[in-house]
Amino acid sequence: MIQNILMAGDLKDKLSAIKQGQTAWEQVNQEQLLQSMLAHIGSTDSELRDTYIYSSFYEWILEKNLLDHRCLTKLWHYCLDHLLLNGIEEEESDGVFTRSFTTLLVALILARDLAHSVAHVSDAMDELVKNPKIKKTAYDDMLHALWSMYLQPHYIFIHDEDERLLVPIFAMLERGLAQNEVVQLIQQMPATLLTLKDQLDEANFYIVRFNCKTLLKSFFIQTNHQAQYASLHQSIVTCLNEIN
Repeated sequence: MIQNILMAGDLKDKLSAIKQGQTAWEQVNQEQLLQSMLAHIGSTDSELRDTYIYSSFYEWILEKNLLDHRCLTKLWHYCLDHLLLNGIEEEESDGVFTRSFTTLLVALILARDLAHSVAHVSDAMDELVKNPKIKKTAYDDMLHALWSMYLQPHYIFIHDEDERLLVPIFAMLERGLAQNEVVQLIQQMPATLLTLKDQLDEANFYIVRFNCKTLLKSFFIQTNHQAQYASLHQSIVTCLNEIN
């Protein structure tokens, strides 16, 4: 997919022109632009990476709906096949930026097309967890990508999506993800919901709250009477009492 890549400076100029309204999305070579953004998604230039690449993806995918399903599918497959494992075997590498921001891009794609993607992402993440090349240091990024799906305000979970998404989370826990990482996310949920309540309209906040409660209830069932998950189970009970 990656070819005819723009240099970092040229990419920054083009994205800046689009952001400032000097150039319209329809006027640019969209294929080249998207390929260049993927090529530079892990740039050590924080302005290019954060201000231009990630924020542009956020705007185009969630706010302006500029990328169609075919385009999102291509992005999705390229992320899973080429970027999420970038530099995973290297002890010290800039690949951590690529993996982290690819995870954020995957979360954006899921939020846009969640109804069709949950089963896919659950299976894909589960396979990644079981991949012998994946190090435990990658689990935190993967956990947060999965968690962000529960906080999206666009699609309500009514087809057991919560149970499917718990599969890779439990797989990571079984392979060394610290329970405390999950416990912290659960403990933060009441405060996160209060913040989102002020930011979202009533209908969208209902979706987030419903999905979070559904997740917690499924988590409660799967950790109940499981001694190894005692602290995790107690944090679920506490959180459910707080948000009910």
